[in-house]
Amino acid sequence: MRGIGNARGIHMGSEQCTPPGWSHNPSAWAERLPLVALAAVGLSIASYLTLFQVGVTAGVWEPFFGDGSRRILTSGISRTLPIPDAALGAGAYLLDVVSGLVGGRDRWRTMPWMAVIFGLAVGPLGAVSILLVILQPIVYDAWCTLCLTSAVISVIMIGPAMGELLATLQHVVRAGRRGGSRWRAFLGVDDQAGSPRERVPERQAKPERDVDPMLLGAHATAVVLGLWLMMAPAILGYEGAARTNGRAAGPIMIAVAIISTFGAMRPLRRINVLIALWLAVAPWLLSFTTTARVNTLLVALALLAVSVVGGEDVGSYGGGWRSLWWEPRPGSDRD
Repeated sequence: MRGIGNARGIHMGSEQCTPPGWSHNPSAWAERLPLVALAAVGLSIASYLTLFQVGVTAGVWEPFFGDGSRRILTSGISRTLPIPDAALGAGAYLLDVVSGLVGGRDRWRTMPWMAVIFGLAVGPLGAVSILLVILQPIVYDAWCTLCLTSAVISVIMIGPAMGELLATLQHVVRAGRRGGSRWRAFLGVDDQAGSPRERVPERQAKPERDVDPMLLGAHATAVVLGLWLMMAPAILGYEGAARTNGRAAGPIMIAVAIISTFGAMRPLRRINVLIALWLAVAPWLLSFTTTARVNTLLVALALLAVSVVGGEDVGSYGGGWRSLWWEPRPGSDRD
């Protein structure tokens, strides 16, 4: 009987840590530790690149793009700030590691400020990484393997981190709607706001999996299309506006597909619909060769198709982002 009681206590504790209206706990260690591990890998890469930029090492490992890494890491953009950009990235990754480890599995309500720091540390770093990936080939016609690896790590981290940020902001907003202090709730010192029994619309239990296979396939296809759009100029042999357009749109397509794979960020996938529409009209507005025009139009049609594909919504996220400015009705099943 004692074993049954302990098991029940563990189960109830898990339920109490899950944000109201959520099908999972975005602050759980199972959610955060993989992000901390990714940030640690990113920290190692950024530290290695920093050693090259400050002159400690004479060369940098580059298995695919010749002297691409050297050109990128010694470019004017990399030296825009007083410190090397790789050092800035290393500092951001270190902040990710530290802020990802601080707090328990219910920190979305006991340490909201720390969850917000983690989300803000991950989000801007990912956005900067996307920008750098776009600028590298456009400005310098070069690629950097470790820079691209770091960018992929940053983008993968955004979705889960934004999920915890959403749960935290929902908690603070609910405190204000009850007439309490949002500031105290943000600091984690409002006992009423920290109650695990907050009354918000509840949902029926849903599967643990967070991604419908159809949606996962659609997002994977969008990633492949983005990669192809970036590589097509070299493979098909076209230059000019078509190449610049593909190398700018491709990374954004990939980033949107990866980030929106995570349920709380799924509405972001609509951005790829806009990119598909742009790719459909760009060949007629810019100077494209026939080969570039046909390729871009085919990518646009394929991207549009996979971006509007439906799928089962298998997760609950407390009303989603719109719950921050619109209070869900009891029993509502839409995020």
